[in-house]
Amino acid sequence: MITSLIFGVDHSTNAFSQPVINTLFQVIQSFTLALIMGAFYIRSGSLIMSILFHGIWDFVGSVAVGSVLSTTTVNATFIVSNLILDLILFSGAWFYLRAKKIPSIRLDRFYR
Repeated sequence: MITSLIFGVDHSTNAFSQPVINTLFQVIQSFTLALIMGAFYIRSGSLIMSILFHGIWDFVGSVAVGSVLSTTTVNATFIVSNLILDLILFSGAWFYLRAKKIPSIRLDRFYR
């Protein structure tokens, strides 16, 4: 959770080049993305899934859909769709790390 928060807050520097509301959405979305990428790492023990997910996310966000940039208009539809997406990502991280699966996660590989 702490590293996800740091990853999200790190995106706050974008406020220097775009409206603050856009940056706020980037911070929130970066936090939820970091949660799911962290879940991938914890469950698999490898960064490959997280790297692939991040690359696909950036590709889809910047090429196919358009990302939260200074040219993006923040309106009610944008807010609702982003909150739904964040909820889906957060739910994915929760599902991937649910209590039932915690005993199967080998934490010893992280502190050898």
